[in-house]
Amino acid sequence: MGETTAGSPFSQVAGSIGHWYVLRHRHCRRRPVRELSGSPKTIAVTYNVRDLRVTPSGTVNLAAAEGLAAAPVEVSVQNSTAGTWTSSIIYQDATSGWLNLTPTSGPVGSEQTLRLSANALTTPGTYNASVRLSSGRSTTIIPVTYTVMPNLSVAPVSLTLTLAAVTDQTAPPSGASTTVSAARGTTAFTTSVSYGAGASGWLTVSGSSTPGTLYLFTTVRRSRIGCGRSLSS
Repeated sequence: MGETTAGSPFSQVAGSIGHWYVLRHRHCRRRPVRELSGSPKTIAVTYNVRDLRVTPSGTVNLAAAEGLAAAPVEVSVQNSTAGTWTSSIIYQDATSGWLNLTPTSGPVGSEQTLRLSANALTTPGTYNASVRLSSGRSTTIIPVTYTVMPNLSVAPVSLTLTLAAVTDQTAPPSGASTTVSAARGTTAFTTSVSYGAGASGWLTVSGSSTPGTLYLFTTVRRSRIGCGRSLSS
């Protein structure tokens, strides 16, 4: 085929963004010859981070009355590392051995449930520990707080017993009462009274088991106490 000149109906150059085409004949289709340098390209990139995660995150709170085991709490473990995960427990108080993990290790891949439970303790207070989950270089820490509450509780927790009497009154002043309950159900208990400065032996407490009522009253007359004196216990 012979040469063509610019503007010839049989040969012309058409430009476009990123491409240019040569029309060799009015009946020929456009076809790309080459791509200009600097044309934009979009490359999809996926970055997979292998790690060990626990949901929900944050502190796991366990609670029970003294002498009772705590109800278990469950969390989910997602392990996308290259190996299995293992666990260890670090106790932050003198009391140890109360925390249980089920299971203590797990495989790669699917989400797994980790159950945390606590054994019964007989001393009320707050106990702390940390659960360490590890797989290769990935580590996750789960803080755990265990609150042990007293078995016995009263409502109301504070009572004021006012001795309103006159000298040589024969009937004692009226008393007060509070409801006593126990987390472990029926529980026998004993009572004692500590007196402040002044006379002693004037307060009587009645009650010995739960659920029940604790009564506080006095059996002394005003003449035995003396006028103008106040007592406390």
